[in-house]
Amino acid sequence: MNGFEAGQYLNTIPGAILFARLCFLGLFKAYLAFSCFLFFELFQSIAFLLLSSNLSLGLDYRIIWMSLRCPALILTLWTVYALLSAVLKSLPGILKLSQKLLAGVFLTSVLVGILTIQPEYQAAAVGKGAGIVKQLTILVRVGDRALTMSAFLALLAILLSFIVWFPVEIPRNLVMFSIGLVVYLGAKTSLLLARTYFPNMSRQAYDELNLTNTLVLAVCFLCWSAVISRPGQTATVRVGHRWEAQEQERLIIQLEAMNTTLLRVRN
Repeated sequence: MNGFEAGQYLNTIPGAILFARLCFLGLFKAYLAFSCFLFFELFQSIAFLLLSSNLSLGLDYRIIWMSLRCPALILTLWTVYALLSAVLKSLPGILKLSQKLLAGVFLTSVLVGILTIQPEYQAAAVGKGAGIVKQLTILVRVGDRALTMSAFLALLAILLSFIVWFPVEIPRNLVMFSIGLVVYLGAKTSLLLARTYFPNMSRQAYDELNLTNTLVLAVCFLCWSAVISRPGQTATVRVGHRWEAQEQERLIIQLEAMNTTLLRVRN
């Protein structure tokens, strides 16, 4: 078994365990976006496993990879939006503003990605005579990098602002899913940046980085399977900074005032 196949197995088995646990606990609908994201990750792993074990079919791996990236990115962004909505459910004014800012961040990331295509073409030694598949692969890779980084930074900002800094109580399951997704997106962003800024790295080094990224996701799957529960849907936790009672009350009042102001402006 090569490193690629090992990575897909690392994804498939823990992912299947988590998917089965979500269904068993009746949490599939409660976390619909995340469940769809998880299901698609499993689908990709199985598809690539079948592809790697049937090389005689002569299928172009790049074409299959590109065809799967668009729905994968859509599901990733949907999951980030869903977590954002869940975290800020009690603060609709701030939620609306955050959604607009998030949309702006993603749009800006796409534009920045387009502007950085040319350097990647040069790094990959892609000339005018290069095949259309190779050019499209670089284009999709740039978009993948830009949007994955945006999702990571947006979700990280949500955690730091509304989970770590403000004394907001959030369902335990939601906290676990959010933290795990930040870890995974952070690892994937690092992999994509390494591919961009170290284009001459050896194939072995790139395979090792890819395997590490897959291992991070597998560990996240196992941790989620271990910590999510039905009581975790209603049991709330307050993580991050431990404020004194007086300071905590002041921050909550400040947050509610900000939310009220935004609602008034919106109406």
